[in-house]
Amino acid sequence: MLIYYGVQVDVIRLPFGIQINFGLISFLFTILWIAGITNAVNLIDGLDGLAGGMSVIIFVVTGCLALIERRPDIIALAFILAGSTLGFLVYNSHPASIFMGDCGSLFLGFMISAISLMGFKSSTILTLALPILLLMLPIVDTLSAILRRTLKGMKFSQADKSHLHHLLMNQFGHRNTVIIMCSMTALFGLSAYVYMINRNLGFLTILILLFFVELFIEKSAMISVKFHPMLGLWHRMERMMERMKSNRHKKKMEK
Repeated sequence: MLIYYGVQVDVIRLPFGIQINFGLISFLFTILWIAGITNAVNLIDGLDGLAGGMSVIIFVVTGCLALIERRPDIIALAFILAGSTLGFLVYNSHPASIFMGDCGSLFLGFMISAISLMGFKSSTILTLALPILLLMLPIVDTLSAILRRTLKGMKFSQADKSHLHHLLMNQFGHRNTVIIMCSMTALFGLSAYVYMINRNLGFLTILILLFFVELFIEKSAMISVKFHPMLGLWHRMERMMERMKSNRHKKKMEK
């Protein structure tokens, strides 16, 4: 229905004036986009208030960007959904008395994907990048689960207790885990505003946030105990520096 009424991806406008015209594959890309974003929200519905809290942040950020771009249709949708979901969170926050379920999380994910496509035709790459940026934690969690289960020889559909929110909950508790993940989502949303003001600074902010996410993945062994490319590189550099110091010391002793 969205595609029938013209809500789809036709052209992607990248920085430096680069444009990608989808042409015939526009239909397929739009379907994959909607399915991917919809399921990303569904996958984070594992703790009380988590999917709803992150969705509220996404709708508020999207609505504020729509204010800047003067899109009253997106403003209305985003803030109505933010307000109604916030009201639901009164009963869904830990300990929850009402649960969202798949119907609620899939609906929120679908609306996030649809709103991003609605604003895409009159905006830049930021419109499509924004949901990916705001949903960075569940996207990273999903990709990590695929790698983790593949390396362990498990089926992808087989559940485990190594998801991002499980690891955080073991250390910080239920409520604090939701606060941490929502705060990280807000920081990614803030980086979108920084990007609009200064692209270089915004891009640097996003890289810093992704760096800390990567460090957490490696330190928590979220994918595998052996998966530590960043920390491994740091340790190799330390050993190389130690060898260089040792060689210098030997040369001084020989002299």
